[in-house]
Amino acid sequence: MTRSTSLVKTSAPTRLINRVCRHWRNMFPVSFDNQNGEIALGLGHCSMRVNNVGLRVDLQAENAENLSRLEGVVAIHLQRMAGNEELCFNWERQP
Repeated sequence: MTRSTSLVKTSAPTRLINRVCRHWRNMFPVSFDNQNGEIALGLGHCSMRVNNVGLRVDLQAENAENLSRLEGVVAIHLQRMAGNEELCFNWERQP
């Protein structure tokens, strides 16, 4: 398994978790509350947690290719759900 993490500065982390999880809940297994979100996507797993910066996003996939695709998919969807707020993703890979 390969993993990556990004700390995303946002003023509305709870809103992002709720919007993204509601968007994907009809397509993938999803669980969420106002502090955490878990999505089992076809490419891998996405965990989101509210933290002191805004939102911590943790991704896990079977290989580096799927992880790269997952980073892009998650970033695009979070940005869409953020509306006018510009989000920055700096994915850090873990072994």
